[in-house]
Amino acid sequence: MEKKPKSSRLRLKDAAFWPPSLPAACPFCGETTDVAIDLSGGRNQSYVEDCVECCRPSLVHLHTDEMGDPSLWLERGDG
Repeated sequence: MEKKPKSSRLRLKDAAFWPPSLPAACPFCGETTDVAIDLSGGRNQSYVEDCVECCRPSLVHLHTDEMGDPSLWLERGDG
């Protein structure tokens, strides 16, 4: 008898269990800071946030993998 694969819903972590912030390095000055995760934005989101050190705009990307783990990275937001 073949086993059915478990539903991916059961494997995904609930966003409520994510950490409140994740570290990321500014693409301009290289300063690493903790970027707050806004749970209301959903599991995959992009938005602009200024660096606390150099005040330049960074494009923040938050992505959730198939296991429900969040990852965050920054890109230059100046075009």
